[in-house]
Amino acid sequence: MSGIADFEALKNLVAPRGELGRSILHIHLGIAIYIVLRLATRRRLGPLWALAGVALLEALNEAMDLAATWPVLQNWQIRDTQQDVFNTMLWPCLLCGLALWDARRRRG
Repeated sequence: MSGIADFEALKNLVAPRGELGRSILHIHLGIAIYIVLRLATRRRLGPLWALAGVALLEALNEAMDLAATWPVLQNWQIRDTQQDVFNTMLWPCLLCGLALWDARRRRG
């Protein structure tokens, strides 16, 4: 359990206080991770691999958040998890869709 506590302590050190700051951090990190993974996977299916990478990292992050208070889960934790996933995945999903659309358009 020490790994989970260490992860939470690191997030509290790095993340701004308050719900709005953490939501904005999810948005920015989702975009940044997608761009880095997209640049690392410059192949035909690169946008999908990058999106899968963001989804995997976000799932791990949320699992660690929920594990910090397991087995007691409050309704607000589930609501926050849903909001965090939405905030993290929105722009990477849109960027991935645009990249796939552009690739299809260029092929004719």
